[in-house]
Amino acid sequence: MSSESKEFDEVFKPADKKATQELIKPAEEQQLQTFNPQTESNFDSYFEGVNKQYLMDISRIGFKNDYDLEVNDKKVNFRRRKLSVNELKLIEQKQKEYNENIKSKSDNTLFEAEGLAKLYLEYAQMFLINSKTNERITLDEFVNTPWEDTRTIIDACLWRTIRGTSAGLG
Repeated sequence: MSSESKEFDEVFKPADKKATQELIKPAEEQQLQTFNPQTESNFDSYFEGVNKQYLMDISRIGFKNDYDLEVNDKKVNFRRRKLSVNELKLIEQKQKEYNENIKSKSDNTLFEAEGLAKLYLEYAQMFLINSKTNERITLDEFVNTPWEDTRTIIDACLWRTIRGTSAGLG
């Protein structure tokens, strides 16, 4: 050890390890608190606008009683079916199960997407009646429609069911 180092240590005694850790720990905690992946990103305002537009779209088409969907590249007309109170309770229960069992427990986005598609199939079969066959939408019809169209229509049906028919129908 050189004499410079010894003189420095005599004037500025090194802190003991425990004291150093106590000083570092709050700094690390502060860094963890300032790093929050949930904080607003550059995309938040974009997605806020997209969500507002989506809500406007589903509220506009929610008042329709008929929907045309492309099924295997052919236009098929479906009628909206009104739900009973028990069916609405069932939808709420299925949504809760999805949130608890699939969405909150899965880091696998494919698994989550499959769960969401299954949930929307059940909703579609409650709401959509094929105008030609007078039967509920089939699994084959559902899986062969564009997802964004089907999801928007089901969301619109849900919106109208929850909102009620007095919201602009006459």
